[in-house]
Formats: sequence, C-alpha cells, structure tokens
Amino acid sequence: MAAPSVLDIRMDPVKGRCFFTKTPVSKGQVVLEARAYAFIVDSESVGIVCSGCHRPPAFVEGQPVAQTARPLLPYGCHVPCAPSAPSAAPSASASGRGPTASPVAADGQDAIGVDGSPSGRANRPDATNAPPSAECCGLLRYCSPECARTDYDRFHQYECAAMRQWLADPVHSFTTSSGYIQDLTRLLMRTITRIGIEQSRQRQQSATSAMPDAGSAPDTKDSDWILPYTLDDHLWTLCDNVRAFAPDLIQSYTPVAALLASFASLHPLRPVLPAIDDATYEYISSLQTPRPTRLEATMTLLICKEECNSFGVYTFAYHGKTAERQSYGLALYTDAVFFNHACHPNIGHVTRALAKHPQAFSVNVPVQTTATRDEHPVSTMVFYATQDLAAGQEALIAYLPLESGIKRRQATTSECFFFECRCQRCVYELGRVGPDDADKDGMVDECVQEFGLHLCRKDGCKGWLVPSKASRQDSAKDLMAGAGAADALGTVAAMAAAVTSELSAHDCSSIQSAQWVCEGCRDTRPIVS
Repeated sequence: MAAPSVLDIRMDPVKGRCFFTKTPVSKGQVVLEARAYAFIVDSESVGIVCSGCHRPPAFVEGQPVAQTARPLLPYGCHVPCAPSAPSAAPSASASGRGPTASPVAADGQDAIGVDGSPSGRANRPDATNAPPSAECCGLLRYCSPECARTDYDRFHQYECAAMRQWLADPVHSFTTSSGYIQDLTRLLMRTITRIGIEQSRQRQQSATSAMPDAGSAPDTKDSDWILPYTLDDHLWTLCDNVRAFAPDLIQSYTPVAALLASFASLHPLRPVLPAIDDATYEYISSLQTPRPTRLEATMTLLICKEECNSFGVYTFAYHGKTAERQSYGLALYTDAVFFNHACHPNIGHVTRALAKHPQAFSVNVPVQTTATRDEHPVSTMVFYATQDLAAGQEALIAYLPLESGIKRRQATTSECFFFECRCQRCVYELGRVGPDDADKDGMVDECVQEFGLHLCRKDGCKGWLVPSKASRQDSAKDLMAGAGAADALGTVAAMAAAVTSELSAHDCSSIQSAQWVCEGCRDTRPIVS
C-alpha cells in the first residue's frame, strides 16, 4: 500500500488548486513521482528516441551529438525493419519517416484488442518474425523489438493506419503542419486512446461484476501499467482557459480538432468524452470556420487543456551545456498540474524512463534491452525540493527556462500561460532593468546568488542541478528502491477534483541525496541545508 504523499492540494481563491507541503521537506528530497498520462517523442527526435521506453538521449563518449548526426533506431513499429547498416539520419528526414515493417497481423487484419486490453498478436509464435503485409506509417522508431511490440499493443495499433494515410498525402493538413502541431496532434491521439482503454476496462469490470457466475475477472497483467485514473475527476477537470486564447489561435486549431474528432469517432475502443456545454460550444463556434460539430468543439477544448497543462521534456545531449535545454518529448502529467509557477522555484523536476536499459547507444552501436513487458511503464517525472521547505509552504516549479531574461519570461507567462508573473525574482529584476535595456542574462548570476536558483553556471553551463539519486545515471525505479518502495512503481493512484482529495504516492520522505549533479556538465556539488 502506498504511503501518504508529502504534498497536499489546497484551493486558492485566485490560483485555484495548488500543491502545498504537508510536512517539512529537506533540500534534495523527492516530493512526487508522476507517471505520464500520455507521452510522445517530439518530431525532432522521433527517429532517434525510442517511442516505447522513452529512454532520454545520452551524451556520446561524454560529448553532445545533434539529432541529425545520430543514427536512426533500428526498429519500426512492432517488427524489425529490413536489416541495414546504421547510418546518420539526414536533415530532411530527421523525424525518422520512411518505409518500415508492418503493424498488421500476419493475416493482414489489424491486431486490435476489442476490450481495451492489448491484442493477442504479441503472444503469437510468429509475432516478431512475421513478414510485413503492409507498410507502417514509418514515423516511430524503437530501440528493441520488445519496445516496438509493447508500444504497438498499447497505443500505436490504434493510430498507425490514420498516420500512414495522412503522411502519404503531401497536401494533407497533418503533413503540411508544423512539427509543433504534429506533436500536439499525436499526444492527443494517445490521450484519446488512453481514455478509450480506461473506459473499456471499466465496461469490462462492470460486466464481470454484473455476472458473478461468469468466471474469474479478465486477465489484466498486460495492462496493469494503467493507473486507476478517471476521465471526469482526473483529466477533464484540467483548466482550459479557452476564453483567454487569441481568437486566431482558436481558429488555427480547426483542422487539428477535425482530425482528432474523426480519430475518436472511428476509434475501435469507442472513447467517450464529456458533452461540451452550450455556452462554450457557441463561443468556440463563433471563432471557427467552418462551424464545428459538437465533437470537434470538444476536441478544441481538449487542445486548450493540453496547451495549458502539458510538460516538455529536455536534455543537453544534443547541443551541449552552453545551449538552452533541448526538447525531445511532450507529455501530460495529470498528477503534477497543481504546481504553480515561480521564476525562483522551490521545486525542480526531471523526466526519467523506468525501463531497465543499459546506457544509451554510441554512434555506431545501438542499445539492446532485456526489459520485459511489465518493465515498461511510461516515462516518469520526478519532482524534488531545491531548498528546505516548511510544512504548509506552497510548492512551486518553473514553467520556463530559469536562465531566461526578465522580458522574455514576462512575455512567455503572459502569452502562453495567461498571467502576469509578479514573483519576487520578477519584481527584483523589473526594478533593475530599464525599458530599453536588452534582455540579456547578465542578471542570472546575480539571481542565482539572491534567490538560490538551481543553475550550474560553471564555465557558461546552462544545466540545472538534480539530486544525485534522481540523476540520469539512476532510473526512477532505483531511486524508489532506495526508499524501500521498489514494489510500488505507481505514483499517484487517483486524484479527485475536489480539494479534499488525498494524494496516494510513494513515501518520498526518506529519499535523500548527498550531492547535486548538473544535467548539463555532470559537475557535482554537495547538498548543504
């Protein structure tokens, strides 16, 4: 049974639901592990970061290597691609598109589990070595056959045919859209599939309960990576701020909403989203041409929820420590949305893959994995204290890079998050930067000293400091094993919308680190309270 979390959800009359500490928290202590509700590798990394285990890109012999100089991962969806020598991904195809093996069963039919559980195809003797009978979408890549099979069973079987059709049309709205819009679309396709899986399991469990003589409950061994989230209480209650979005932005979501509505309506798992209220439907309809259907307007609302609540995941392995953090994925961490923002946060966060893999591959040697199906929970975000916190103190993270100048930060919080930041750091810097001053990072070092920003800054490094227990050389599973909770890899089992909801998570109170490790340069320094 999971121990109580050190975090509590409270209602603020202005901010809404917020995270506060329930007990004193020590600097370097992990306060939350949040598993992704949905995760995608972004369009710049989709050919070189595994879409199954999400293993973060690594430095190669201690050096950063750009995306376009890294070899494509060796496997397409579900079955291996035709053997070929590893080669660097050319710039024009850095996304990893190209012919790959088939995602369909040997009999040519889609391998879809009708009850929401993984399909039976992976258990067939010929599953891995079946000859391709059709082409995959050619977009996603994997580090191993097991990762390809697991991701196909969970998500990709439901999206592959649609993406194959879209990408085959050079003038399709998906094909011609930006990488950002493609990433958003793919993330929400997986969100819709996740909703369908949850609802299918609920229907299955209800049917079993209604027929006590029908035998034992269905085997859920292959789908126990699904934590008991509920759509109404956990996902749909996320803020959308739809009326704060610029009207032209709402209009720009029209083709994406139409694609998602079509995807949902044809989905084999029959996902059902809550009905949109009349006032919101009319508001969205007034901004979109052609007038959307109710389902399309609902998808626009879902897009807004994603835009307000998703997390980017980052590395320094592409362009090194002196460049700003580099993205490799996008995710929804619905357990973590109650962290508010400050430009001098007291909570840091870093993403980890839980699968037990060796170190990431070198330029010439791809990584191999012995991970089993049960070792593939989706990527986990680890949240840790960057300073000592008293009980009852609000836990705050940064929504944007800490090394950003005041003007850039103010513009980002206003345009992307719809609020004007007046944290102590912003007030401090606004009093020292004139209206005509260039927005340089000259004050960052000053703010590191003034506010204890957890930035390295050694020799121009822009890396952030992470407790050694949460560094990329340890998996989150190892991290929790150190606290005696390795058998409880789920983080937050459920979170209701009401402020009286209780968090159920690992006992993070005993997870301590002796030193900080820089994510950019791997420099270490002691943790001193």
